Amino acid sequence: MVKTQSAEQSTRAAQQALVAKLLQPLLDRRRPERILVLQHAATIGLEFELSSPAQVIRLGTKQDAVDAPVHSRMEALPFVDAVFNLVILHHVIGDASEAFLGEVMRGLAAGGDLVISGLNSSGLRNRLTNRRQKTPALKLDKVCNFLKSQSINVE
Repeated sequence: MVKTQSAEQSTRAAQQALVAKLLQPLLDRRRPERILVLQHAATIGLEFELSSPAQVIRLGTKQDAVDAPVHSRMEALPFVDAVFNLVILHHVIGDASEAFLGEVMRGLAAGGDLVISGLNSSGLRNRLTNRRQKTPALKLDKVCNFLKSQSINVE
């Protein structure tokens, strides 16, 4: 039980660092009005604070979530085109070959921001934990190449 608690504490600390260094400054600077968060069911959700009112929709990969406010396949998101100013993909992208990525891009407004978080495919945590939970390992070079091919500025 101690190992599980320690792993969860480590995961929370890493996510808090991600939010503090990347996501929170982006939210404060850009003040998005509509945010879509797609996350793997086995991950802990990203917690962030909004400095201005915004609509936040969170969707997970778990198929049987009866308490979810929105039920949808990720390959057919029930949103109109270009509606989200910010889309966060949390542990759902591996190498940008995912079928739902086109749907995500369809929902992202022109000039909007796309934040992709995940663990390096060769990282220790991925080898020990994420493979067991079937969380995709982020292959950053492939994802960046795909985004650049879509004329998206990668930072």
